[in-house]
Amino acid sequence: MNDTLSFGTWLKRRRKAAGLTQESLAKQIGCSTVTIKKIESDDLQASVQLAELIAARLDIAPEERAVFVRWARGGSMASLSSLPGDEPWRTPTSTAPPRRISNLPAQLTGMVGREKEIAAACALLRQRGVRLLTLSGPPGIGKTRLGIQIATELIPDFAHGVCFVPLATVSDPVLVSSSIAQALGMREWPGQPLLATMQEYLRDKQLLLLLDNFEQVVRAAPVVKELLTASPEVKVLVTSREVLHLYGEQEFPVPALALPDPHHLPPMEALSLYPAIELFVQRAQAVKPGFALSGENAQPIAEICAWLDGLPLAIEMAAARVKWLSPRALLAHLSQRQALLTGGPRDLSARQQTLRGAIDWSYDLLDPAERRLFARFAVFANSASQYAAQDVLDLESELTPGEDQLTDANRKLEIQQGLRSLADKSLLRVTLAEEDAAEPRFSMLGTIREYARDRLVECGEFERVHHRHLTHYLAWAEAVEPNLHGPDQIAWLDRLEAEHDNLRAALDWARQHGGAAIEAEIRLAGALGWFWRVRGHLTEGLERLRDVLARSQGLASPSLRAKPLSAAGLLAYYQANYTLAYALFEESVSISQASNDRASLAYALHGLGNCCWYQGNQARARSLLEESIALYRELGDPWGTAMSLAGLACVLGYLGDYTATRALFEESLAISDRIGDKWSTAFCLWGLGDVSNAQGDYTGARVLYEKSLPLARELGDKPNIAFVLAKLTGQSMQQGDYPQLKTLCSEALALFREMGDRWQPPFLLRMLGYAALHDGDPLQATALCKESLTLNQELRDERGVIAALVAIGCVSIARAGPAGLRRAVTLFGAAKALLAAREMQLLSPDAASYTRNLALLREQLDPAWYATAWAEGQAMTYEQAIACALEDFAEDSLIPPTG
Repeated sequence: MNDTLSFGTWLKRRRKAAGLTQESLAKQIGCSTVTIKKIESDDLQASVQLAELIAARLDIAPEERAVFVRWARGGSMASLSSLPGDEPWRTPTSTAPPRRISNLPAQLTGMVGREKEIAAACALLRQRGVRLLTLSGPPGIGKTRLGIQIATELIPDFAHGVCFVPLATVSDPVLVSSSIAQALGMREWPGQPLLATMQEYLRDKQLLLLLDNFEQVVRAAPVVKELLTASPEVKVLVTSREVLHLYGEQEFPVPALALPDPHHLPPMEALSLYPAIELFVQRAQAVKPGFALSGENAQPIAEICAWLDGLPLAIEMAAARVKWLSPRALLAHLSQRQALLTGGPRDLSARQQTLRGAIDWSYDLLDPAERRLFARFAVFANSASQYAAQDVLDLESELTPGEDQLTDANRKLEIQQGLRSLADKSLLRVTLAEEDAAEPRFSMLGTIREYARDRLVECGEFERVHHRHLTHYLAWAEAVEPNLHGPDQIAWLDRLEAEHDNLRAALDWARQHGGAAIEAEIRLAGALGWFWRVRGHLTEGLERLRDVLARSQGLASPSLRAKPLSAAGLLAYYQANYTLAYALFEESVSISQASNDRASLAYALHGLGNCCWYQGNQARARSLLEESIALYRELGDPWGTAMSLAGLACVLGYLGDYTATRALFEESLAISDRIGDKWSTAFCLWGLGDVSNAQGDYTGARVLYEKSLPLARELGDKPNIAFVLAKLTGQSMQQGDYPQLKTLCSEALALFREMGDRWQPPFLLRMLGYAALHDGDPLQATALCKESLTLNQELRDERGVIAALVAIGCVSIARAGPAGLRRAVTLFGAAKALLAAREMQLLSPDAASYTRNLALLREQLDPAWYATAWAEGQAMTYEQAIACALEDFAEDSLIPPTG
């Protein structure tokens, strides 16, 4: 210790280090400037009261002040040697460590699933340029808990520690300064603003301030700015539902806990690692110690967590109910999220004890205009574009019809600003689409939307807002539809996909209200037909269309029915329900002719022609498609012309006229390239691939299929992706590439089943059967081929049934011995006779397998024995052949597979 340092000398140095003049120090401690001058020159000893004021003002720790006062009153520094170390107040050059603040509240439960967020936030706060980090997010997302954990991790990084400032009970922004000062252990000085006192106190501190729950005092944001400006080594971590909008602020949106897809659950070991699932299980175990994740409860737990948007508060409250309800029963009770999730821990604040209370807290902070906008936004399903929100939420435009454009623009600007304000307050989330960064989308969590919907009902605007929602999306969908057949089709398909939930909601609301809404519903459903087809929403689209067509009979104008009838026919056709598709297209043709709607007629004729082609009536198919082409050419519709040309090409290809088929596909392809339509381009490419395949050019066919597939994937065209994969599967079969066959086949099969397509899976099951046979598993091969046969029977697809007879015959060869070989020859003989009687040919992969295995049987078997079995098959009826294929027989020893 420096025993020669006088108190006056020390005071002078310390005052200057704090940036104070003699006059300002005197003013702060309530004495004259002359008194300070005399103390610093050691001409005057400070009184006890004055020494205590100096100690408090110059940051002397409370427990050291008595010793400090004795020194100020003239005591020797040697008498202070009992104090540990060389205390900072004794000399400005002291090397003793600074006093650390650490008042973070201890947590009673462990942190679950926030490792990434903690690491990212800590990394940001360790950057020199980041002084203010705001953890933002909606009610119940876990901002406070995350903020405390981040601050805990950062304690070693700040020499003067971390100071937690709870603001949940503070509603007046004026009180923020005093709350911070109280947390720091400071007190206000007479004659000096508290903010200035804090600035001087923090000037030389290396400290992290954690300001918790700042949203209700956000007008105090300038206080934070002033503290940061005066204190270069101080950083601030804020938790708030609303950002502070300060220069240099780094926003950190807190995400929901990671969730599994409840429709495609991972294995149990992986499922338990999802933070939302882990939190549910932990909190359930707290009230029911024997609770564990199991195969029985995994699905309902995943659905509960998804239903609750991954919000930690909601998940914790739901898990607490496991004491009385099983997860499955709990899921059944969750139709109203907020009503069930009440009664949280009593030691939490009132707003944290219920989910509704947490949202109430945010709602009460909104101004009246924001409250109206918040409630109205509940009309949207999940999210909405800014454009849609500005139109749908503008109820005021109904009150002032015929207003000038400037007034309308001003209202739209107010809505835009209101949406962004709600996003700043974490009641909405905003995203920018990559392809159109100028058009943001706003979304609302389901838990918050349910609350907003209740508010919408309370304010009496529920019906009006839903009517505007329907009106907007009908007009928008009809305006979008023409863009689905040109160079921008992918962007427009993506926009429709983004708005699909809103389009569904509009259709649902129209269905519930009937009456005048029926015409809007039938128009909207008709406008969505092509989108549903391309993006693979076949089952949903067909169900909606058939439902509205049935209900609109006699209520909607007949002319309005032509388009949705054809849309329904298209979807039924792609689900291989050709009887239904035929009936729908036929009715559309009739209505279009009666109303002289030539565009609808051309489309319906094309669809009807396709149905006739698949049903085997090639002559009528050709006539209908030629009529469709003529109409489209008269209308000057290049897309329709290209589509019908490709349809006619398919008919001629089936008839074996490959020269004409190729010419038609090439003409269609040229038109498609000219108008920039990738869908019809992809269709023509795989159609040309079929021509090459039929002519034995398997390499050329594969090249064309592989050109078509990326276009279909780019479009998100599930039906065509699946079709091309199926064709490539056949190619792999012919080339003996069984690993590739299984990969392609499995993807295609999953897509067709997802879309409800019943026609293609039997073919793919046969291909998988051949692959299983090649892999030495004839039992699996038998099961797959029998399933293929059964499905083809249900579809009344005779060519498919005959192909399955051949496949089962091939599998039977692998079961050596008289029974297996005899059945193979018999089934091959039956297939030959049945094909000839129907003037049918097998598809290339089936035909190749038939030819190869038949030759093997002829080579290996006794001619007389072979002839007897062959004649038996040739004499079989269609039904007898099926019964023979499905018949079980005893296992024989196996020989090497020949499939």
